Amino acid sequence: MKKVAGLRAKLTKTAIDKIVPPSAGKLIVWDADQAGFGVAVTAQGVKSWIINYRTRDGRLRRLVLGRCDRLTADQARTAARAKLAEVDLGGDPVTERKETRARLRMAVLLDQYITDEMPRRKRASTVRLHTGQIERYIRPHLGGMVVAEVSREDTC
Repeated sequence: MKKVAGLRAKLTKTAIDKIVPPSAGKLIVWDADQAGFGVAVTAQGVKSWIINYRTRDGRLRRLVLGRCDRLTADQARTAARAKLAEVDLGGDPVTERKETRARLRMAVLLDQYITDEMPRRKRASTVRLHTGQIERYIRPHLGGMVVAEVSREDTC
């Protein structure tokens, strides 16, 4: 991971709203109060809460806690403290998340997409259409598979 020298600020809603996205790449602004806690801003303007930490073996890890438009600064700061406390006790949230996703079944992922993602991003008529297509074509073929085992050939 590339070392990012320090833009530091007290991360509040007002401060985050004033951050101008970079023309390319990613900009990271670290919290002035809590070490390892910050906001990553992409060139597209997406702002996400992040933490940086080191594992017991010295590897630098970065975990995305959530998007700034979905979590308040206080919620993100509380989540960051909890994750960093877990790290202090020897945990590695990034590895745990990867292991959980590796065991996740496609059926569960499809359910999450239908109930959580589609209603936020699509009109009701499109949600009904896509839900029908998922149930008719995708779930029978991929529903029982583990996400990590789905290959390009399975989706063609």
